Amino acid sequence: MSLFALTILAFFGMFLVFLYTKFKSQHIKREQELEKQKKELEKEIDLLSSQVNDAIFILNSNGEIVKTNLIVKNMYGYDPSELIGKTIDVVCKS
Repeated sequence: MSLFALTILAFFGMFLVFLYTKFKSQHIKREQELEKQKKELEKEIDLLSSQVNDAIFILNSNGEIVKTNLIVKNMYGYDPSELIGKTIDVVCKS
């Protein structure tokens, strides 16, 4: 292989490393922004759910409880942390 071809390959390799580093950095920044937004939304949800007198259950797409408010303890006798990962039928059993 000629010196010119090796130079071109080396340059191309450095360019690929540069692109990877740039996009990885952008990806990390975006993940950090999303995590910050998530934490802010969780604080807002906590504030709102603490102001109501009804039980609030937030479920994921599998129907599992991911968050509840403290009223659940008074209404159903469950500590909110006990219900995380369980389905709503645990609370609403007949």
